Amino acid sequence: MDLLFATVAAFQPWKALINGIVALIEWLFKLTLDIGMPSYVLAIFVMTILIKLLTQPLMNKQMRSTRKIQLLAPQAEEIKKRYATNPQKMNQLTMDLYRENGASPTAGCLPMLIQFPILIAFYNAIRTLATNGAAYPEHFSIPWIGG
Repeated sequence: MDLLFATVAAFQPWKALINGIVALIEWLFKLTLDIGMPSYVLAIFVMTILIKLLTQPLMNKQMRSTRKIQLLAPQAEEIKKRYATNPQKMNQLTMDLYRENGASPTAGCLPMLIQFPILIAFYNAIRTLATNGAAYPEHFSIPWIGG
């Protein structure tokens, strides 16, 4: 398991993403410093909102796809009952049902594959700041993260 984490940590684009997020948080912190309320927590809060705004279109696509699949579930169940003895025919008719209605079972998962690495990088950026990277450590008080 440690080898996996070491391999991922050595992946340069991953490091660049984490360093970019750290730089954005530092920039947001400097804004809070300029307005007289220095707080890494506030900077992280604003960064969280920015990430949410950037990933919202993906989340919307995921939710629409999931909703279509839910609406088609009764028809898919009917196909499953009717062709229980013929799995090939059942799968074909189910996929035809989804295709006719513009639904895709994988469209609900694919946006998450883009969002998840961003959220993991954000978490790692916060850990980096908490453990050794904060320019003003006295304004960084999130006791449950880092050391």
